[in-house]
Amino acid sequence: MEKALWNGKLVLASAVATNFQIENEIRKASGHKELKCPDPNCGNPIVKYCHGDEKEAYFAHLNNECCDYARYDKDTLPIIKPIKTKLFHSLQGKGFHIDIDVKILAHHYTPLIVETENAVKIAIEFGTKQTSEKTTSFLSDQYANIGVLLRWIVVDDYLIPWNEASVCHIKRFILNTSKNRDLLIISKDGSCVVHNIEDQNRYEYRGRAICLSNYSAFFHQKVTLDDITIENNELTAINFYKSFEMWLLKKRQKFEERVQELQEEERLAEEQKQQQEKVFHIKKEGQIKSFQKSQSTYFGVGDTQFCEENAIPIKHIKYGDGLMIMDRRGKGEKVRLKFRDREYDSTIEELQNDNNYYFG
Repeated sequence: MEKALWNGKLVLASAVATNFQIENEIRKASGHKELKCPDPNCGNPIVKYCHGDEKEAYFAHLNNECCDYARYDKDTLPIIKPIKTKLFHSLQGKGFHIDIDVKILAHHYTPLIVETENAVKIAIEFGTKQTSEKTTSFLSDQYANIGVLLRWIVVDDYLIPWNEASVCHIKRFILNTSKNRDLLIISKDGSCVVHNIEDQNRYEYRGRAICLSNYSAFFHQKVTLDDITIENNELTAINFYKSFEMWLLKKRQKFEERVQELQEEERLAEEQKQQQEKVFHIKKEGQIKSFQKSQSTYFGVGDTQFCEENAIPIKHIKYGDGLMIMDRRGKGEKVRLKFRDREYDSTIEELQNDNNYYFG
């Protein structure tokens, strides 16, 4: 445990360990059984001071039955205890009014609680992959009922959530319930902190999502434990939101450049299409005019004379190879189309507007 009572005053194990003279006095008080558990409902309040080569300083009950504080201390993972203590001293050094291991909920200890200049209370809880939905929902409701803001820090070695839908419950819970869809993750050894925030803007062009190289859905900033602070009642890294705004501006610029590239590609494609259509129509009209000037022999089909000599080869996507024969009496506007298994009339205008036909 981090806290104990000595002569009616709270003492912190981590603070005791920094001064030999104080630690020596605490050890004497511990031997005389003068150290008490700060939990007012503790059934066995006598505690002892412990500090060795392998473990950081702490207080422990001589008999830890019937004590919420002892139960909380036992349930707190060993990796969280040093991180909690370091963050406590860091925020305290920045001038924040902060307390550690505080019992403001029934049978539950809050790891850290901060009171701002505006008398807003902020509870800081630590979560891991093992933190269940039952715990997150219970604590959210309990803190809300007493008017205390709840902020989470995740302790995990996977520091960057590339996809909100593929992370563990505690990370997804924080992302979907936090004001800014952001997430603080501290490595298990406490050496590295990553503040993540999701970019909620949409980057689309003509209804299609645009992928931007070097820009994911999340912005990440790596800092240390000492860089964590509180701004606008939110846990954050120092200058994090300014860096995020600059990143958003660069990402928006990259998106606009990509849109301009796509627009230019569309413009060139349209020009190419129009040029191909122009060449096709010029070729078709040139063949027709050339044929109209030629001398041919006529033959009768019904009441209309058609020319089959020097007929223009034509192809249909479905019917294959065929011939286009001009109607000389109709001033070149009517044509007869002959394919292997079919023969029918049409007009030059219809052929020009039908992409199923082409001249070969």
